[in-house]
Amino acid sequence: MRKVLVISVLFLFLLSGCVGEKHLTGDIIVQGTRLSYAPSVGDTLSYKSSSDVVTEFSEKGYSKRIHRKSDSWTRFITERLNENGSISFRVLFDRYEGSIIENGTMKPDTSQNELVGDYLAIVVDSSGQMVDWNGLDNVGMDESGVDRGEAIANGYATHQIEYFPARNLKIGDTWQKVVNTNTTTRDGVATNKTVKNYTLKDFVEYSGHRCAKIETKVTVTVTGSGTTEQEGETYSYEVAGKGDGKGVLYFDFERGCVVKNEISWMIEFTIDQINESTGEHQQVTYYEEDRTKTELLE
Repeated sequence: MRKVLVISVLFLFLLSGCVGEKHLTGDIIVQGTRLSYAPSVGDTLSYKSSSDVVTEFSEKGYSKRIHRKSDSWTRFITERLNENGSISFRVLFDRYEGSIIENGTMKPDTSQNELVGDYLAIVVDSSGQMVDWNGLDNVGMDESGVDRGEAIANGYATHQIEYFPARNLKIGDTWQKVVNTNTTTRDGVATNKTVKNYTLKDFVEYSGHRCAKIETKVTVTVTGSGTTEQEGETYSYEVAGKGDGKGVLYFDFERGCVVKNEISWMIEFTIDQINESTGEHQQVTYYEEDRTKTELLE
């Protein structure tokens, strides 16, 4: 079967969760506070993420549905605040367990195993844009020619490292993060424009942490073009699509860290491919729906 170009887009959007939270009172309600990773510089924080992902893609005469469930364990380190306002982070990938249902058959999912034992280092500037990354030495290009390491770094910087303006924030305040990322393919590039809108909904005590409870709404625009090889044939392609998501995150404003994220998002796009030697045209539609919960482990 012909392999289809699939450009992965990684997201972390947060769905509301209010069990066990208690509304805070006092000066913080009147004065607000500044949200920053600064208090956690040098700390190593452990997280567990659980994901439920359904992916569907189809072309003329063929369709495929894949359902993945997984748990992963990572350590997150805010390494330093740089003089230019950027922040350096490091992620250590400790463990991964997953299953996949494809064509009605369940089997272990090993797609992320190469991450285990590896690391990702990211530098994010004062506006939330990734300016540098390294690591993921065990991760190369996937079968469709996408640089997976770069895609993972872009996704982590865009959706898992939150952006906070350098000012006191009060209940009802809103702010926005706009990120344009380029992911390298074998002979082209995929561009994602992500607009993430934040609203501070409340200050609460959650799971023993004094937190800002923040609602997020996200829209993503995907474009791309280039060439790829499949079964000895060269294809040119164009990609166009959109996605959106929403949710809530709990950020410990005293310790400077995310306590909980619950993710809900979807994306769909089309890939138009042309066989360079025959002129044959093929269109592929791609849809993905993802729910992910990430929690700080004490």
